[in-house]
Amino acid sequence: MPTILHVIAGFHQQGGGPIDSLQNLLPILSDLGCKITLVSSTYASSEDIAEIMRNVDLQIFPTQGPQWVAYSKQMRSFLMNYAKKFDIIHSHGLWQFPSWFASFVAKKFYIKHIITPNGHLDTWCLRHSYFRKKMALYFYQYRALKQAALLHGKSYDEIRCFKQLGLSGPFAMIPNGVAFDMIYTPPSAELALRKWPILKNRFVILSLGRIHFEKGFHIALRAFAHARSKRKDLLYVIAGPISDSSYYSYLKNITENLGITDSVVFLGPVYGKLKISLIDASTLFLAPSLQENFGTAIAESLARGKPVVTTNATPWQLINEYKCGWYVPVEADAIRVALTEAIVAGVTQCSTMGLRCKQLIYHKFNWRKIAYQMLDVYKWILNKGSPPACIIA
Repeated sequence: MPTILHVIAGFHQQGGGPIDSLQNLLPILSDLGCKITLVSSTYASSEDIAEIMRNVDLQIFPTQGPQWVAYSKQMRSFLMNYAKKFDIIHSHGLWQFPSWFASFVAKKFYIKHIITPNGHLDTWCLRHSYFRKKMALYFYQYRALKQAALLHGKSYDEIRCFKQLGLSGPFAMIPNGVAFDMIYTPPSAELALRKWPILKNRFVILSLGRIHFEKGFHIALRAFAHARSKRKDLLYVIAGPISDSSYYSYLKNITENLGITDSVVFLGPVYGKLKISLIDASTLFLAPSLQENFGTAIAESLARGKPVVTTNATPWQLINEYKCGWYVPVEADAIRVALTEAIVAGVTQCSTMGLRCKQLIYHKFNWRKIAYQMLDVYKWILNKGSPPACIIA
C-alpha cells in the first residue's frame, strides 16, 4: 500500500470544509492500509480534532510571521528531512508556504505530487486579493500546478476552472463526503433547544459557514426580509466563525436597516454534536454562496434530512434532480421566491422532502466509497495502467 504525505496550512477546527474532509478521509485511508502522515503549520490549537485522527501520524508545527503566509521553520525542516520516504505528496490549498514548499520538495526528491486546490482557482476566488494571487501565479503557483502529477477537483465546475487556466491535467473529480455521524446519528434537536430556547416553536432557516463575503449572507438577509411576511414565526439563524469582522459589522447593519433584528440570530461557531442538533432543530437550510467548490454544510444538512435553498454558484445541481430543495441564481429575488415557496409548503412538506435528501447523501457521498476512489487514484499515479472512472484526461 502507498505511503502518503498530506500537507495543509491551518489544521484546526475553524478551518472549515477542507479540514472536515481530511479528518474524515484520512482515517479511512489508514484503515484501508495506507500509511498516512499529515503535516501542517498552524497558528491555532489542533488538539480539538487531533484526537479523532486515528492511525494518522500528525505533525503540527507553529507558524512564524504573518498568518496568511503560514510559514513554519520546523515544518520546512521536517519536509526536507522526511519527505523522500513517501510515495506521494498530497497538498491541500494554494498560495501559502505549505503548498508551495510541498511542490518544491516533491520536485527536488522526484516524488509524485497531487494538489487539491479546494476552490482556490475559482474565478470569484481569484478576484479576492487579486494582485497578490496574480503575483503568486506568475512566480511559483502556476508552475507548481503544471508540474503536479494530478489535480484533484471536488466538482466538475472546479475541473472547468482548471482548464480555463490552461492546465492540462490529468484531473480527478472526487467530491467530499459526509461524516458517518451526520448520516447515522438519530435525530435530536434537544441539545440545541436547551442551549438556544429562541429556536423553540419557530420555523428556523439555518445557514452554516464562515462570516465572509463569499458566503453571500448579505443577499440572504435581504431575501429573508421580504419572505418574513409569510410567517410570523420565521427565524433566520447564521452559525459560523467570523472570518471578516468588517463584513460581520456590515451584516449587523443590514439587519438593523431592514428591521429584522428580532428575527435574525448570529450564533458563532458550532461544532460536533451541537451542530448536528442545531441542524435537526431547523426546518430549512439556506446556502446563499457566491462561490463553493463543494459546500460541506449543504451536504451535512441534506444528510440530516433538511431541504436546501442554494445558488448555482455551488455544484449542487443534484438538489433539483432529487427534488430535495431549490437551486437558484445568485440573486436576492430568486432566493426570496425559493424561501417563499418553502415557507408556503410548510414543515410537513419539508419533512417529506427530507427523505429524498437523505437518500441523495447515502448513495452519492459516502466517505468510505470516496476513500476507495482516492486509493484507486493513488495506485494509478504510482503504477499507471487503466485510469479509474474518476480520472478526466
